[in-house]
Amino acid sequence: MKYELWHSESASSYMLLYEGDTASDHVKDPDSRVIWSCEAETYEEALHKRNDYLGWGENRSGGTPFDYPPAGRRR
Repeated sequence: MKYELWHSESASSYMLLYEGDTASDHVKDPDSRVIWSCEAETYEEALHKRNDYLGWGENRSGGTPFDYPPAGRRR
């Protein structure tokens, strides 16, 4: 499955969603855009790839589709 990393500059937030996820449109900020994508078998695998991409290290968030970096770890 293909996953997309959405970023909002105004909210300093990231969301990792599967490609074509329209159910989450209502929680995206107006300036959100896709900044990166990857192929992964599971959401957990996509989280690890996202963390590698952003330089965050291991996932400690519990793995929800709307996880954000721990406090003080925002880019």
